[in-house]
Amino acid sequence: MSDELSRTGPSEPGLRASHADRDDLRMRGGALRSVTRPGVAVDTDSLVTNHAEVESRATAGPEVPVLRIEVAGRLDFGQVLARPPRRVFGR
Repeated sequence: MSDELSRTGPSEPGLRASHADRDDLRMRGGALRSVTRPGVAVDTDSLVTNHAEVESRATAGPEVPVLRIEVAGRLDFGQVLARPPRRVFGR
């Protein structure tokens, strides 16, 4: 099993406006799970899959995301899941 994940982000540190972060994925088998907070959007449209499952749940928050994460690359026999944190009762 070979997994590779590389990140590229905005060229200017400390951007205050909405910006994007790109994750280049090359994975065979396994799972990539991202737990996001409100205002974070995960874009998996440019991910090439082969016998894989991709699920991206929307989070409640501002209509314009503060941070956009793009997952691109190739996924064979694996799973990508992006979701908000589970609700904890009593807190």
